Amino acid sequence: MRSRLKKFLPVISLLLFGAAVYILYGEIQDYSVQQLLDHLKLLPTWQYLFALVLVICVYITLTFYDRLAFAYLNEKLPWRKIAFGSFLGYAFSHNISPTLLVGGSMRYRIFSTMGISGLSVTNIVAFTALSMWIGLMAVSSASFLFKSMSIPDYIDLPIPIVSLQTLGWIFLAALIVYFVLTTLITGTVQFRERVFHFPSTKLAFGQLSVSCMDWILSSAVLFLLLPPTSEVSYIYFIGIYAIAFMTGLMTQIPGGLGVFETIILLFLIPFMESGEILTSLILFRLYYFIFPLIVATVLLIAFEWRKQNKITIISSD
Repeated sequence: MRSRLKKFLPVISLLLFGAAVYILYGEIQDYSVQQLLDHLKLLPTWQYLFALVLVICVYITLTFYDRLAFAYLNEKLPWRKIAFGSFLGYAFSHNISPTLLVGGSMRYRIFSTMGISGLSVTNIVAFTALSMWIGLMAVSSASFLFKSMSIPDYIDLPIPIVSLQTLGWIFLAALIVYFVLTTLITGTVQFRERVFHFPSTKLAFGQLSVSCMDWILSSAVLFLLLPPTSEVSYIYFIGIYAIAFMTGLMTQIPGGLGVFETIILLFLIPFMESGEILTSLILFRLYYFIFPLIVATVLLIAFEWRKQNKITIISSD
């Protein structure tokens, strides 16, 4: 049954991507390029600059996922080296594929030159993925429960739930269970052929802290780029952001392209003009996805050139 479902996932993703493109095209065709550019004038310059600072803070925060993973595996490496591999891993995986493959491959390329084994890199990627979901569940449950959020009738999400409050309670229960297990289970656990151990409670709280900071900062980037409105509070918006990101991850579309934007648009369109939302989403993709990818590409080229240059020098001696 599971193997059959996997075969249909690419088809489902393509259908969702097609639906997202159709919806976005239907909204954007009502605006000229000049009208979209005019929306940029709605925000003061300081907000654009502050959003850029937040993006830098987000990617610095992301490196602490890997630092926690190294502590979990008892691997030792200076933070600047961990941060380098982590940044490249996230910058490329955010844009190319939401799966563990790209982030793991990029980390292996960097960390293997520093003496870290392939198995350790695999465990690092798995640990960072778990950490990300811990924070996502935490901020989602806070928004879903405290703001009494619900999915509008005109939005059809690939999430098998009716009420977001229900999902919020499920997420909260899962977090409690996770932290209880980190307290009670100190040895290894075997599940089928895999053996693993829970992190310490201290490390688990580190996961929660870093991940919550990640989601708070990244959602704040888009919130800053949106036109100001008193009808959408930040605690309400972070729930919308979480839903959009979760949906994008489930579709396995790189960066949730199209799907993420569509969910944000459909939730916010009752409160602000669609052209303003679309302009903000384009800016967010540039800030959060494209700019870091450009920087990471330059750093990767410099890394490969330096590595090749060292090899050439050694071989000539």
